[in-house]
Amino acid sequence: MEITKDTSGDLLEMRLTGALDNASSLHFREAIDEVTRDGWHRILVDLTNLSYISSAGINALLSASKRIKTLKGQFGAHSPPAAVAKVLRLTKLYDVLIFDPADFRTDDVSASLVINVDSKRFSQNRAIDLELYSLPDSEPITCSVFGRPETLHQPQPGNGKLHTVSFGSRSFGLGVGALSADVEAGENGLGEIMAMAGAIAQSASETGLLPDYSVARGEFVPSADLLYGVKLEGDYSSLVRFQSADPDATVKLSNLLHACLEEMSYETAAVAILADCSGLLGAQMRRWDRSPSNDDPFSVPSIRDWISYCPEHSHEHKLALVVGIFTRQYDALPENLKAFLRPLDDDQSAGHFHAAVFPYQPLKKRTIDLHEFIGGLFDTSEIQEVLHLLQDSRPTRGEAESEFKSGACWLEPLDFSLMTEVL
Repeated sequence: MEITKDTSGDLLEMRLTGALDNASSLHFREAIDEVTRDGWHRILVDLTNLSYISSAGINALLSASKRIKTLKGQFGAHSPPAAVAKVLRLTKLYDVLIFDPADFRTDDVSASLVINVDSKRFSQNRAIDLELYSLPDSEPITCSVFGRPETLHQPQPGNGKLHTVSFGSRSFGLGVGALSADVEAGENGLGEIMAMAGAIAQSASETGLLPDYSVARGEFVPSADLLYGVKLEGDYSSLVRFQSADPDATVKLSNLLHACLEEMSYETAAVAILADCSGLLGAQMRRWDRSPSNDDPFSVPSIRDWISYCPEHSHEHKLALVVGIFTRQYDALPENLKAFLRPLDDDQSAGHFHAAVFPYQPLKKRTIDLHEFIGGLFDTSEIQEVLHLLQDSRPTRGEAESEFKSGACWLEPLDFSLMTEVL
């Protein structure tokens, strides 16, 4: 069977020629997987030249229809020849799969799925192809900084105060803390915390376990007890869709951040990313122990007692949700924010990012409602990991860091006058 493709706006049309049987249905399923991975969520299949269809072929069409519907897209077929139409009617699936192509092409289902934008432009920066959108009706993001990172390894109990912080639907955040308030009794209470549009996830305390999470439902607003961290609340004003200009290359996290801030003329920004992973490089805290010690907790072998780190990329072909803060002007930051960020690829670049990992889901093209998408992730998928992302600049490694194939990046510049500190 031969498959040809044509596009018009956000509609992809596929024309099938030949027989759709058990053997060729595998080819069709692979084609659907490829186009959905590329972001096509409105698909119309032309059956005019289909000579035969078996039950395996029908199942392939049904499977594609169900997959697209889970992505809140639209799928249909049209113009089956008489023999194929007869089989579809006998199986009671004609009305399920067959649409009038004229009605399908004019049915603007994307109107409710694509958020409004004030402007759109294209650019290429650092070998990354960018679609840049300015989002309307955004409120500036406020930033609250809780605690100080140095308290993590201070043995005096009073220096390890926990801050109970709630995260509603317009909140994002990250830090070290716990979903459970009862963390004083054991070593494994704390971990990497990541809050995302009404959901909070905490890294697993033991290898082989899944992260825990809490999601806003009804009047319930989840909270976490932070040893230190930041809470960002408000709206992102910019959305950037990205992919490498070279189809065989990947997009490094630092290059993406520099490119986005350069294009938007931001110096420091709150950032959220949804991306198809090429590989993540990160670490997790496995044990929290504030007992007195003369050892530097960041020296070898002490660091191995409380940090889990894999020097190789992980989670290839997974979906990553990344939240954090990035700056190109570290010296201009308030001191409390300086303590929270980590140096990156030059003297003035710094950031702090946590990533939640999910099974791969394709992202529809152009604009995405971030809050709606995140809600769907926790309703329909399983969070697999929460990581603190790292840049490994050891001479033997070069500049190793997390890398992506493509995705979407939301940004909002930080106004330091809207920043508060809670010690």
